[in-house]
Amino acid sequence: MALRRQITLEDWKSALADMERIFKLPKVEIPLDGILKKRDERKVFESLVDLVIGATDGTTEADLRKILARSLQIIPFLPTKDPDLPPKVTRSTRRADRRLNARIRRFAEELQRLDMRERGRRRIYLELLGLPDNFRMLPELLRQYADLRERMYAHTRLKDPNPNPQLRWAQYILNFFYIVLGNRPWSDMASLIHATFEAVGKHPPKWADGERLRQEMGRRERRWRRMIGLSHTP
Repeated sequence: MALRRQITLEDWKSALADMERIFKLPKVEIPLDGILKKRDERKVFESLVDLVIGATDGTTEADLRKILARSLQIIPFLPTKDPDLPPKVTRSTRRADRRLNARIRRFAEELQRLDMRERGRRRIYLELLGLPDNFRMLPELLRQYADLRERMYAHTRLKDPNPNPQLRWAQYILNFFYIVLGNRPWSDMASLIHATFEAVGKHPPKWADGERLRQEMGRRERRWRRMIGLSHTP
């Protein structure tokens, strides 16, 4: 069920399972009919499903409806702030990152030595099969990846720049639609989030507004760019 730009519903499903596992969410089922009481919300939900189905191949309506519904249902039960990680966890994670970069570079050196020994035989084999020799770049790509990871973790804190899991998950859903459809349905998503909070008797958060969601997404992207050392937004 591949979606445009190699995004799949399985990715979304895995991210959803991670959120439920990490935050130990209860198996609370808010009936979809309870969220879509008003005609406008039902129309918005069905429209989003139809748009994704129309833009993808192999995506079933039942699967998409189920994942979108469950993604909405968990938002009110997510915390509004990430728990603080102990300093020991942060330090050990950073040390592990540095060790991994060193292993990547050692592996690149080993691959390069192997490439020198096998190059002639590999070239003949690939010519017989009519395949391009795309493997010579592997050692250099691995080194570049290790360099990239070093730059990333030199500037990036362990915690996400948006510490609100509810808002972060809403942004994930919006990004899915952006990748598939080319735009983020700000107002439609705000409407569905409003309806979800009201269905469980909770007051909708202030960020559950189309324009506010757009602003929060812009803030998150700017924070990420600052954290990884990129100050200019193209």
